[in-house]
Amino acid sequence: MYNARQSEDVLPTITWGSLVRGDAGDQRRTRGLGLGAAVRIFNDLAVPGLGGLWFAKPLLWSLLGLEIGAQTGKPAIRVANAIEALGCWHALKATGGERDPRIGGRTKLSKLIDLDKFPDYSQASRRDFYVTVPMRQGMVQPLRELGLVAPGVQRFNAYSLSEAGKTLLDAACVGVKPGNVELPTFLERWVQGAEKKVHLDSVGGHLSPLTLLPAPAAHLLRERLLSGQGGPRRRAVREWVRRLANARTPASWATRLAELAEDHWFDLREGARFFRLRDAALRVLDGVEGALRPTKGLSLTETEAAAAVTAPVGELRARAAEFEGAGRDPSGGLAAGFARRCLAKRDVDVVTALVELDGRGLRRVGAMVRPGPAFDRSRTDTIGANADGGEEAAGADAAAGAKERLPLSPGTSYRVQNLFSLDADLDAAIAAGAP
Repeated sequence: MYNARQSEDVLPTITWGSLVRGDAGDQRRTRGLGLGAAVRIFNDLAVPGLGGLWFAKPLLWSLLGLEIGAQTGKPAIRVANAIEALGCWHALKATGGERDPRIGGRTKLSKLIDLDKFPDYSQASRRDFYVTVPMRQGMVQPLRELGLVAPGVQRFNAYSLSEAGKTLLDAACVGVKPGNVELPTFLERWVQGAEKKVHLDSVGGHLSPLTLLPAPAAHLLRERLLSGQGGPRRRAVREWVRRLANARTPASWATRLAELAEDHWFDLREGARFFRLRDAALRVLDGVEGALRPTKGLSLTETEAAAAVTAPVGELRARAAEFEGAGRDPSGGLAAGFARRCLAKRDVDVVTALVELDGRGLRRVGAMVRPGPAFDRSRTDTIGANADGGEEAAGADAAAGAKERLPLSPGTSYRVQNLFSLDADLDAAIAAGAP
């Protein structure tokens, strides 16, 4: 059986909200409910090692950031983020600022698309220049799990390219010579302050998220995806989603899917039940927020809060009972423990437990429920299902914005959709390079 705990990421602590990448303010809404580890385990059991990867270009930005960071002594995170911002700026200029899920930082970068030149690296590498959750942040795990960086290191800034990573980078940049030098060398000069012409079309045509990898690089990346640790599960999901793309009805967990081994199918099914349980808990909190907004003094007793969400708590109990009914928890008891808290006999105990786990949109003060630091009184829509931070944030954002959506059952790990999108991106790159 595949062990997702072997692939857990060491992630920076950040907060985020649904689809925050590119437009988030300083105060972001997060509702992890203490389930971050369980979220990562279930996602990694579904599609191991994928992190936030859903199209190939962010992987190139990351490889360039690591290589140039090593050559210049600059922090690889800042170099990669600046290169990602440069690629997205080129894409926005080419489209006149149009929205596309592959383009990050539209709000900030759109202010720069009328400029003839992109800012210097010293400005582009500042923390406030681009976005809070760059797509690069979703590449931590795939770089490691696909063998593109040397093993044994957990943090992006400490990564060094493996031979496979260098081979992929070379294949992705072959023949690209802005200013008559190789692309990595050209960008290295920009990072060192000696090159100003990163606005060249030859740079944008290669770094833009709207352009494809060269076919040789796409072939190499596909080989890495379908091999190594986690390769069998990634191959199985790829076969499944290729069939599912032609289906007219949503996938069902009622019977085992032909492409999946029994333990893989079970992990996907229980993951879907877990995510539906988590989403039901978020809807309870949404309901309490909705009841709190019009109150005088923005305050509810715990009893009043529970009375306002009777129906959502009923749904939550049903989801918790469904998860517990399977009798097996692939997350090592993390999800089952949460389910038991949601099955408390009294509604008020359920709501109180969720408010205590939240602490952001809502918080408990004595026997009262009051706004948390991320509460927004003017908000009228629900928060939606937020994932854990880091790679899960970047990956879930991508799944939510996918243009071609699979008919997946509710709760299915977002990584299934993202593997389908990545596979389509590589197909297009390979087809474009075919003679």
